[in-house]
Amino acid sequence: MKKITVFLLILIVSANSIRTETDTKVVLIILDGGYIDLNLGVIGECETVFPTLTRPNHASLVTGVYPDKHGILGNEYWKNGKKKYREIESVTIFEILKNYGKESVVIARKNICEFFGNYCECIIVDDPEDVFKTIREELQTKDFIFVNIPILDSLGHKYGPHSKEVKDAEKELKNLFEKYEFDAVTIVTADHGMAEINKAIEITKYLQDYETIALSQGRVCFIYLEEDIDFHLEGIDQIIEKKDFPKYHIDHENAPDIILTAKEDYAFLPSPLLTEYRGMHGSFKENKVFITMNLGKGKIQCRTVDITPLILNIFGIDDTYDFDGEVPDITEDKIPVTLYLMLGVLIGGLIILFVRKH
Repeated sequence: MKKITVFLLILIVSANSIRTETDTKVVLIILDGGYIDLNLGVIGECETVFPTLTRPNHASLVTGVYPDKHGILGNEYWKNGKKKYREIESVTIFEILKNYGKESVVIARKNICEFFGNYCECIIVDDPEDVFKTIREELQTKDFIFVNIPILDSLGHKYGPHSKEVKDAEKELKNLFEKYEFDAVTIVTADHGMAEINKAIEITKYLQDYETIALSQGRVCFIYLEEDIDFHLEGIDQIIEKKDFPKYHIDHENAPDIILTAKEDYAFLPSPLLTEYRGMHGSFKENKVFITMNLGKGKIQCRTVDITPLILNIFGIDDTYDFDGEVPDITEDKIPVTLYLMLGVLIGGLIILFVRKH
């Protein structure tokens, strides 16, 4: 009976530790604005940061902190009469890994490479299959590879998230994951979701007689006030004032005076552009994305800010950093009832056999 007991314990015990060997390699693949039906073993849901835009979430993915610390509140911001971008204000995973002798590379479209250019080597690749080929090549010399695949975001904006074009691209990507297998811990997730839009909030037109600046970014709009204005306009969901910024982790010197979010089906853009854009993001409603990884089998619930702590844990790096995120738990899948029944029958048979022999 001792061997059977040990066998059962091996099946039932929960493996809480995520850590692997320190010489492992990690590939983090971001399906920009997208989702595919993919299960690498561990699968679950991840909560993104607000606003649900590319730059704020990419900054949180590589720093483990919210926008109020890394300073990237939107894809762009307004200062001194001009739209501007800014650099990440927190330490990045690329810099941390470099301190431990680990080499990193980013494989992404041009604007992501420009964003990460000061922190890491970056290779500009757009075609999905070329991305997978480049990952395989870079794994020969790199320890950590950050990947952005833009096709689902691009098609989602143009045709809508539920369009045939997006569905076809999802199938193509799933086929590529089945075709290419990497000798590395592979994590696949997204930076934000995508919402279908059919109605416009013409905020610029609404403010044309005011000095106030409106910086529209999809389903979120930054307002730089010069005077008091009534923003009870059709399609606006929330009016977030400065006093509420800490609640959403956006209390930063570069923050606008007010942030507006759009109701379902709406986006901040001129009506004529509805013929060019069928999908947008930026609001709270696009903050749930899928995540899957090949770290055993089980379920996971996490946040975008948890990804950097998770990857450092995989590398065996324990130094304390001022992260907002933490290493998420992986809950091992429960043993199916049918397996318990089979084990019961097996144990019962062995007991009967043991009794008969003695």
